[in-house]
Amino acid sequence: MHQETFPFGFYGDYLKNEYKFTGNFALMCRDEGLKACHLFSNITNKFERNIPYQSIVNYEYNFKIELKKNEVFSMFFQEISHTLIEILAKLNKREYYRLFSSPDVFDGLVN
Repeated sequence: MHQETFPFGFYGDYLKNEYKFTGNFALMCRDEGLKACHLFSNITNKFERNIPYQSIVNYEYNFKIELKKNEVFSMFFQEISHTLIEILAKLNKREYYRLFSSPDVFDGLVN
C-alpha cells in the first residue's frame, strides 16, 4: 500500500528511520491538514456543481440557510469566480488583469 500512496518514495527520512524497522507507515494528521483536505473536497468542476437555478428564480431557495453550509458556499463561490474569469477573458483588457491579479481584490469582489 505504501507504494500506491507514495509511488515516488517517502518524504524526508521516513523510509530510513521508520518504515525500515516497523514495516508500517502512518500519516500524521493535524487540524490544519484536515481543514485543508475538507476545503479541497469541496472544489468541484463545472459539471459537478448542481446549482438549483429554477428554485432560485422561483424564490424557493433560502440563501440565508443554504449558504451557511460550506459545500454550498464553495459551490456558489466557484461558479461566480469562473464566471468572472470568463468575462475578464472575453474583455481581454490588460488593466482588468492587473486589477484582479490581487487575490484580495478578486475574492473580495466574488464574496
